[in-house]
Amino acid sequence: MVGRACRRWIGYISLLLAVISLILVSPSVLAENRIKRIDITVNIDQQGNAHFIENWHTDLEEGTELYKGMQLEAPMAIRDFQVALNGQPLKAADSWNVDASFEDKAGYYGQNGQELNWGISQYGENTYQVSYTVENFVVNTTTDQMIFWEFINKGFSPAIEKFSISIQSDYRPFDYDHNRIWAFGFPGQIEISQGKIIAQSQALDSSHYGTMLIQIPAGTYASQMQTNRAFEDYLKQAFEGSDYNWQDYNPNMTYDQIQQMNTANQPDNKMSKGEIFTILGSAVAVSLSVGGWGVYTTWKNHKARRRFYPKLSERAKDLAGEYYRDQPTPSVFVAYHFLEDLQVEDVEQNIFIAGILSLISEGYISAHVDPNQLNKTMFYLAAGVGEPEAPLDKLYDLLVLASQDTGGQLVINQDRLSQTIRGNYKRYSAYLEAVDQASEEFMSSAGLAQPLYAPEKGADQLRARADQLNGRSYTDAGFAKRDDLVRYHNYLLDYSLLNERHTPEVTLWDQMMIFAAGLGIADQVEQEFNKIYPEYQQLTSYNQVPIYNYYLLSRIMQDQYRQAYNKAHPDITASSGFGGSSSMGGGGGSFGGGGGGGVR
Repeated sequence: MVGRACRRWIGYISLLLAVISLILVSPSVLAENRIKRIDITVNIDQQGNAHFIENWHTDLEEGTELYKGMQLEAPMAIRDFQVALNGQPLKAADSWNVDASFEDKAGYYGQNGQELNWGISQYGENTYQVSYTVENFVVNTTTDQMIFWEFINKGFSPAIEKFSISIQSDYRPFDYDHNRIWAFGFPGQIEISQGKIIAQSQALDSSHYGTMLIQIPAGTYASQMQTNRAFEDYLKQAFEGSDYNWQDYNPNMTYDQIQQMNTANQPDNKMSKGEIFTILGSAVAVSLSVGGWGVYTTWKNHKARRRFYPKLSERAKDLAGEYYRDQPTPSVFVAYHFLEDLQVEDVEQNIFIAGILSLISEGYISAHVDPNQLNKTMFYLAAGVGEPEAPLDKLYDLLVLASQDTGGQLVINQDRLSQTIRGNYKRYSAYLEAVDQASEEFMSSAGLAQPLYAPEKGADQLRARADQLNGRSYTDAGFAKRDDLVRYHNYLLDYSLLNERHTPEVTLWDQMMIFAAGLGIADQVEQEFNKIYPEYQQLTSYNQVPIYNYYLLSRIMQDQYRQAYNKAHPDITASSGFGGSSSMGGGGGSFGGGGGGGVR
């Protein structure tokens, strides 16, 4: 009896300790470090030296220093290293001790071998401007010159959430006639625009990095960095493990010839908005090679787009204080073309979230946090409910394909959904195409858009230019409906200011959350509802999973889809070095990186 009683008390104490430990490590009290964004600009001088300015946008709660590892080969060298915190210069330390305290590092920067180091100095949201010069940055191969650099190192901790890289040379602007460009290690785009090479990442995780390879004519810069390998040796090594296709690389073809080949090989399906803008951006970049006319054309294009087809952020600012309180279209899915034309960030991911929320709201599936991995989501398919209407039927079919029967219950875990998309990417694209078709049919039948025609004599030429750039021509009713959607966006973001506390209409709010997801503001709108009625999170159909999990899930699914699509459809333009999508892998053999970085 005594032994049983002791075991019972031990059990009670163990349970109490477990509860206390859960409280102590609750996500709400855990310190979380974030490197929200790093923006890098590089200017190459005539000697082939690179002058770096990196802006690190952070939100830090623990640690003593930030650092970036560098691996240089002689005669490469770092000089002129400086750091500023929120515009205020830090002081150079005589030496750097990585084990020193927070207080000892505060206000100082220094170098630990080939690491660049600086004290966090103050917690919270801050911007650190890191500047330095890498001597002999441009590499001479036996055939060409090149830039082959890991700008964002592997192994950053915490993972960088997004980055941008801009490379320019006041001595010799870049163009597609003389340069070819590739990017490795991240989802995003790379292009030459107005003489600069620009790479932009999408959302990132700890597996991503940022490497760029740029081909430069021999003798362009007076760099002393020399290797005994040909450029194509480096290129072939970089292609290993990448999404680029070596068979598509042709060093003798021009940009225009590659584009003609792509057009001839283009499948019948409609190009995405992103593909259209990539090609237009590249075409504008090529036009720059003829001088002032290219600059003028770029300015005219920007003016036309900004006036008639502005971004959501731009139009929301134009219509600040104006609201539309009703759902502007029958569903967010038929508004998809408006979202594309407003250049809503991550629009395909947003439409995936909106689709999942719709299926939950209509009772086709339920979502739950995976008990084994709290940042992952799992779904249960409801029994005996039939299939949803288009376009949601395509998304539902994908979920059914990914499901497993566990004792009569169809269950989908996140890892299996990822595997299903990798092996059946066309099922995922079928959903996106169905949304696109539904939106096209709605805009046509409602008289919101019209076919593109050659402008008649006397027509508004700026409007015609804007229509061609947009790839769609709105009617007056279309512009009005677009603006109603933007006003609805404003209304959702200011909901708590415009509505007094009252008993919530949860079903109506859930429908508004679907629209908010499509607009990319679901997390912000959820906060607006909680301000009015804190119990909303307990009453909503979406109460089993934090909204953040849906964003994380959509990002992973989109990455899986892009990787599978890229492997099945290697892009000749990107593989040939004329810009476009970056590769998720590859980039081996580069200089500069490999030393980690982040917070410690």
